[in-house]
Amino acid sequence: MESLASALTGRLSAPACGFGPREQTGSGAFERKELIMKKNVILVAGLALIAAAGLVVAQNSQNNTNDPMKEWIKVNMPGKNHAFLLGNMLGEWNASSKLWLQPNSEPQSSEGTCVCTPMMTGRFVQMEHSGEMMGLPFKGLGYFGYNNASEKFENVWMDSSSTSLMVSTGGKQNDNTVVWTGNYVDPMTKQTKTSKSTTRFVGQNEMVFEMYETWTDGTEFKTLEITYTRQPGSRNNVNQKAQKNIPTLKDSIENKPDANVAPMQVK
Repeated sequence: MESLASALTGRLSAPACGFGPREQTGSGAFERKELIMKKNVILVAGLALIAAAGLVVAQNSQNNTNDPMKEWIKVNMPGKNHAFLLGNMLGEWNASSKLWLQPNSEPQSSEGTCVCTPMMTGRFVQMEHSGEMMGLPFKGLGYFGYNNASEKFENVWMDSSSTSLMVSTGGKQNDNTVVWTGNYVDPMTKQTKTSKSTTRFVGQNEMVFEMYETWTDGTEFKTLEITYTRQPGSRNNVNQKAQKNIPTLKDSIENKPDANVAPMQVK
């Protein structure tokens, strides 16, 4: 920008500074002065444009001086959807399971327990499940969260009956149900299939997980249902064990204008 200003100044003002032809008299002198005035006008206009351009660049530079780390922290701050998961999932639960191996078959029933605790300053919920499946001991471990960037709920699940990780994304419906979808490789057929499951939060102390499968004729049927009933006072117990997480999360949520902290309140 400075070089452009120097070029304009040198090119347009040199005749006016005595470096051009000698001054003439008569009509020639008049034309000469008129030409110099025109060049000076052009010079002033050019410098004005350069000054305006510099102002715009300076303004843009000022707008881009935000601290990247502060912006990163802001966009990754836990919000109302994280509070939704924490309020509905934290605690110790009794689990009643029903498993259907094929459509219209009698379910296999079993009992178990589950503990849900906050992780990473309340950004995620960890679920530890213990029980039985088809007469064998069963353990499962899952992580639930909400991705601020994709604006979707996310879930990673692993258990003692499989060597694969089940990764799902979900969206919340108006009835407090999260519908999960994902892809997995069927260990029997080696084919990639689409998984579908739902988590329904019923009242304050019940949640129901349902998984669906597609049968060989293309029809969908429910293959698994787990009804979780929260043990009285267990959410408070979990909160006390993770006090270093809950107060920090609660403060961050209260500082977020659109956050709803009602689910965080322990009763």
